[in-house]
Amino acid sequence: MAPKVYAGVGYVTWSFFQVLLSLQAPEEALDAGKRWDWQIRGAHYAAQVKGTEVFADEADDLQRAVLAYRMREERALEVMQKIRRGEERSAAWLPSMKSVKLKEKVFEDRGAALAVYTGHDASIAVSQDGRVLCVLEIERLLGVRYARLKGQGSEFWEQIFRAISTVRDHCPGGFPQHFKHIMVADHVSYWQLFTVIPLIVEEYFPVEKWHWVDHHEAHALMAYHSSPFRTALIVTYDGGGNDGSFNAYVGRAVGDGKVERIAQLDYNLGEMYNFLGGLLPEVSGLDTTQICDLWRLGQPVLLDQVRQPELGTAGKLMGYAAVAPADDKLTSVLEELFEGSGCVHGHASDAFGYFPFQARAASWKDLSFVNATLPVSVLEAACTSPESQRILGASIEKAFESIAFGIVWSLLRHVGLDKVEGLALSGGCALSIRTNQLLHDRLNEIGLGFFVPPAPNDCGLSVGGLYRVTPPWVRQPLQYLGFELWDKLNLGELARKRGAVKLSELGGIEYLAALLTGTVDSARLPSKNGTVQRHPIVAIVRGRQEFGPRALGHRSLLAVVTDDQMPKRMNRLKVREWYRPVAPMIAEEALTEVFGRIVPSPYMTLAPVVKPEIRKRFPALAHFDGTARHQSVSKEDEPWIHALLTAVGRLAGLAALINTSFNTKGKPIVNTARECLQMLDRLPDLDFVLIEDWLFHRRLTRVAKSGRLTCPKVLKPRASECRI
Repeated sequence: MAPKVYAGVGYVTWSFFQVLLSLQAPEEALDAGKRWDWQIRGAHYAAQVKGTEVFADEADDLQRAVLAYRMREERALEVMQKIRRGEERSAAWLPSMKSVKLKEKVFEDRGAALAVYTGHDASIAVSQDGRVLCVLEIERLLGVRYARLKGQGSEFWEQIFRAISTVRDHCPGGFPQHFKHIMVADHVSYWQLFTVIPLIVEEYFPVEKWHWVDHHEAHALMAYHSSPFRTALIVTYDGGGNDGSFNAYVGRAVGDGKVERIAQLDYNLGEMYNFLGGLLPEVSGLDTTQICDLWRLGQPVLLDQVRQPELGTAGKLMGYAAVAPADDKLTSVLEELFEGSGCVHGHASDAFGYFPFQARAASWKDLSFVNATLPVSVLEAACTSPESQRILGASIEKAFESIAFGIVWSLLRHVGLDKVEGLALSGGCALSIRTNQLLHDRLNEIGLGFFVPPAPNDCGLSVGGLYRVTPPWVRQPLQYLGFELWDKLNLGELARKRGAVKLSELGGIEYLAALLTGTVDSARLPSKNGTVQRHPIVAIVRGRQEFGPRALGHRSLLAVVTDDQMPKRMNRLKVREWYRPVAPMIAEEALTEVFGRIVPSPYMTLAPVVKPEIRKRFPALAHFDGTARHQSVSKEDEPWIHALLTAVGRLAGLAALINTSFNTKGKPIVNTARECLQMLDRLPDLDFVLIEDWLFHRRLTRVAKSGRLTCPKVLKPRASECRI
């Protein structure tokens, strides 16, 4: 029996109307939409209040109707006329397209495929015969962090046109002229899926089949097919998608070779974690005065009264959690909040942005945090002092780790520890490095593997979409599937104007290692004024961009781990908070020396504890809590970076460097030579930029020193943490 799925008839009306409008020019459609907007929205909300139900089989008819519309305009117009006359919806006038299926079962197929994801961290990916050729992260194109492909007017058309044409013209792996499959992943409206995206894509090349994939299914496919496992438990968890927020799958390379969902759990750990971060001004930047005033007056505070933090809050909170110890009692209270996060559906209010038959029935019970009252102890910690806020941050992190570990371990036991080779995690919460480390260590004890892909966040959904229709024949490294510099053709001219020197003529990798470690002869410095920091910060821009949120040596800021002031300099350069971690890249041969064991982490997904003696000798290596979110580098992973680390090891005593992404002020990672050089001129702490083989030095005339650590005026950190 197909499950009942709640949706308003008013929204059905609205959906048909949007589809019909979108055949018009965008401006005409928008004008018409404005005329009908309030009438249609009124019907939509009235249907919600009445609790009108639409069954899944009826929704399938609706799918076919919308697809049929593109081929049968006259019939679709007849449907619209009946809607306008207020006639009751019935299957009698719904067109049937049984030969057209929007969603098919997972199957192996060859040919060219393209996948589009339009939500936050939007991306477009292209593959040929199961091999991914390139991935365009839209934020790198638009210059907006966490960028979406959004809007329903000319803005959306322009963004899609620009993105598709960029992929067509610049995909480093080549670009097919004919596509067998186009996959659209989650977060799209009818209007986008059935009109704008097809019209624009098919303007460039012919397409045989269009498909659609669920949010967490795409996460799971991406994680499984990029993992080293033949059989695996795959857990995907984040702030929510159209198919839930905490799902479990089993992947098998035998039999039908499918990824099968085995559980959809009622937890939303990601949304709860992000909202709790909103209580911490040092993390979220939000003003909590009103909340704290209510607490001081003895008034209850509802969780939905906490302002929704930005997407980057969760990542900041992970770094912030290391500056103080957790409180056990507070952690216990917070664990109860995470346990109850199933009643929290942060995306429920957007449910109708997806297909209406996919809205979860549970989301109607509580559209936000209306009934969730914050515990007094949590409010007390949030409102008492900066020190208590830091303890709260550590306790939030510890509670998240405890609940997430417990759920995942229960799923492993349910599947059978002897039935899988390992665990693969994906979704935004898979970026929780401390949770990952707990799971990694426990699985390692019993001989099971652990894997997180390079792009577990939503930018990986497009690759998951590709894998749904054309799974890879063999495992493919994905970490460097981005694009080369947009203005790479101008690099030679820029080098000539700036007086750049070729690194290969200076001595290559050995020279760069000496420059970083402060052992290069001053007479051989490339700077015209002959002066440079003893331990300079060097930006590395080589080859194709990284795919995913981490810089892995192709768009990185590098520096030595021997200088205890280097983390402060890095954070000042990037104009970010004092508590943000800088992560080391370590040659795989040095892992045992650093951690006392081999902990492979090529995508910065783990954070083991650094040996105390190493922390003393190399003080910039570890974070406040003694852990390091390292990138392990083998000769096979990245030969050039591995050779550089080996050369640094010979000079500094450890084959390791600080590595953080080459960006600043919350902007995406750079991808133009011009922007790289602008940062070199503007940021006092940046000494050199290496673009391919060209080493650019800072100009003789420098701008006034303006970089600083972003420390709040009211909440002062420890004595020396914000000094310049």
